[in-house]
Amino acid sequence: MVSKKIRAGLPHFCPTLAIVRGLATRLDTVEGRSRLKPRVEPYWARISAGCQLGFRKMTATSTGTWIAKFRDADENRREKRSLGEFEDITAARRYDAAKTVAEDWFKHLGKGGRAEAITVKTACANYVKHLTSAGKAQAALDTEKRFARWVDDHKVGGITLQKLKPGEIDGWRKGLAATPTISQDKNSKKPTRAR
Repeated sequence: MVSKKIRAGLPHFCPTLAIVRGLATRLDTVEGRSRLKPRVEPYWARISAGCQLGFRKMTATSTGTWIAKFRDADENRREKRSLGEFEDITAARRYDAAKTVAEDWFKHLGKGGRAEAITVKTACANYVKHLTSAGKAQAALDTEKRFARWVDDHKVGGITLQKLKPGEIDGWRKGLAATPTISQDKNSKKPTRAR
């Protein structure tokens, strides 16, 4: 005798299916997502062992939000992250975009990465703490002042490390190179020369 789950679509053979009250629902198609009833709990589809991609629709007319869920059985660790709505992408390509972002996050966590997003400013502050704890107080003070002047209030300081792109770093460096230097004379704060 064949079980109801097997007749419903074999979700273990097709990971893009989510079981909803014994019926298989596809998250990878616009039509499948449009059939979902609004609810607080996301509809989940298995991507790989311990990695799931979820889709939540709060109202019948909403775009819906994508969520990634990670479970590491070895470390007894569970993480969940909202990926967003992907409204800037056509509805037919949202599943692929959400899956790509989720897989990047899963890969990051699988390599021991942290779940919370760390900005460039936070990473710089952590480096200053490291210098201080290593007994390099003067270097920490100097580095902290440089970060305060060139990173903290700059756009690059607010970017998360996972989203930081080489072009953003190059733009920041070019802007830094175009800024006139400030004299080390404590009485003068006027720019003295180009870099």
